[in-house]
Amino acid sequence: PKSILKNVNITGTTALDHRGWIVDAGIFIYQAEILLDNIKIINNNCEDAINIVGSKYNIQNIVIKDTMIDGLDVDFSDGKIFGGVFTNIGQVEGADAIDFSGSSSELEDLLISGVYDKGISIGEKSNIQANNINLSNLSIGVAIKDGSSLIMEDSKISDADTGVLAFIKKRKYDAPIAHLNNIEIK
Repeated sequence: PKSILKNVNITGTTALDHRGWIVDAGIFIYQAEILLDNIKIINNNCEDAINIVGSKYNIQNIVIKDTMIDGLDVDFSDGKIFGGVFTNIGQVEGADAIDFSGSSSELEDLLISGVYDKGISIGEKSNIQANNINLSNLSIGVAIKDGSSLIMEDSKISDADTGVLAFIKKRKYDAPIAHLNNIEIK
């Protein structure tokens, strides 16, 4: 069955260390089907505010604010993220608002600002479609790497050291592919 979190505010999350089982995420979703609707996660004090692994997800109207490292880390999962705000993300290099590895996702109507490193990080053969994404005040707007693909339309990147970066990080992967249409980079 699908798990549902709707109209939930979560603050002050930390990592779990229970009898040697360690999860460095405020919210950890593993091999599940989940709907997150109108969720606010504020003041995360561990590696990821949310880590989704091997799951199917539908995220609507999410707010992730004031994180120590990553906002949303999606590993080998498929889903959609529609409507959301990611702000004041990370305090160290490598801190990303949204980090995909081996995943497929549709993103739409997101505001991502105040990120220490990357707004959207796409790696390990991920396939991402993004529309109406507004990224600002960050180091790198979008990073595409390691055999991943990105189709991004009708979006803006401003006040970034680098708008879009594509590269091979791990030699076992092919070059990434980015298709950008109607993107404004300032």
